[in-house]
Amino acid sequence: MKFDRYSLCARVLPAAFVVVPLVLSLLPWLPPETFAAKGPTGWTLRVVTSGAVAAALSFMLAQLSRGLGGRLEARLWRGWGGRPSVVFLRHRHPGLGTRQKRDLHKRLRRANPQLHLPSPEEETTDPVEADHCYERASAWLRNRTRESKAFPLLFEDNLSYGFRRNLLALRSYAVGSAIVGAASGLTAFFVVGGGWLVAVISIAAGAYALANDEGDLQRQSDKFTRSLFDALDTIDAPRPDKRRRAGGAAARDGTGSRRADIQGEPR
Repeated sequence: MKFDRYSLCARVLPAAFVVVPLVLSLLPWLPPETFAAKGPTGWTLRVVTSGAVAAALSFMLAQLSRGLGGRLEARLWRGWGGRPSVVFLRHRHPGLGTRQKRDLHKRLRRANPQLHLPSPEEETTDPVEADHCYERASAWLRNRTRESKAFPLLFEDNLSYGFRRNLLALRSYAVGSAIVGAASGLTAFFVVGGGWLVAVISIAAGAYALANDEGDLQRQSDKFTRSLFDALDTIDAPRPDKRRRAGGAAARDGTGSRRADIQGEPR
């Protein structure tokens, strides 16, 4: 797994909701002097209860979160009618009005003339083939907008979607881990006088995992999809180097700066 910001936030962080309460559940029951003990016992306890171990276990579990998230996504998409970006392009989808949908298809064809966006009649006649066309357009746009620096808002929306998807896939494990951590912390609080912080952290993690439901994921999916198509504004915009070349050509032609401004306007 490539270790970058997306992997850390969308894959490792959801896994930490499972790992951290379990690691913390051990702390209230270990006397402080055991951590200072020399030899294998003290060293083992310091390693097992350290943040480094929690991070390493979260990184390992991130592979599971990715796989479970992908399977959950496929199941949810079937219930949603298909890939959200494909659904969004359908004429029959109520997310956009007729004029807005026509304008969106026009912008996609302008960005890539090789794309075929079916008419309402073609979609009605053969909806399966129409979805193939929409999938091709969606795949082209996703590949065209993968650069996070060029499309920062889209990247943030995609990161948030990945985090919510993988956390939802791990929700049952995260809640179970939170119960263990909370039970350990609360029991230790009444028995040995410590552990309240472990209980608070575990309860907060479990509550957050429970609050992240399918509705939240679908809303984030819609937000990402809209950001994806909004990125067409950036793709359609003229590049700075083209503006400079246009301005230079205008100056050489003796036509002045106004012509350069007109040539640089997006069409």
